[in-house]
Amino acid sequence: MIDIEPRDGYEKLFNYLTLNKYKYLEDHNEIIYYAKIFEFVRNNETAGFVWMYQIETNVYHVHMHIGTAHQGRILNRHVVNKFYRLATELGAELLEASPINKTLIDLYTRIGWHKDGRNVARLNLPYVWRK
Repeated sequence: MIDIEPRDGYEKLFNYLTLNKYKYLEDHNEIIYYAKIFEFVRNNETAGFVWMYQIETNVYHVHMHIGTAHQGRILNRHVVNKFYRLATELGAELLEASPINKTLIDLYTRIGWHKDGRNVARLNLPYVWRK
């Protein structure tokens, strides 16, 4: 079973990113203290995380990391739409990911986001991914 669950506290995310040698950890070290954190869970195992933080009223910047062993198996309709619903419940009206590379833009576009600039993807909420 695959799901996404909100998490309180940054410790589990920090440990996960450290263990997975997340190359941007130093840049994200302070961000995760006040981020809204969501854990991808697959068969009772941590498969990755999404964390987001408010950059303007109702606008949240989103970061995601999925463990190598779980890539390609996590972002199904149930998980994606549950994340969108949870983000909307937190007051998010716009999600933004930047700067991201073409591979990530393609991934985000696949789940409903739109490319907005060279290295930016955005999603207006509420949104339901139907593919």
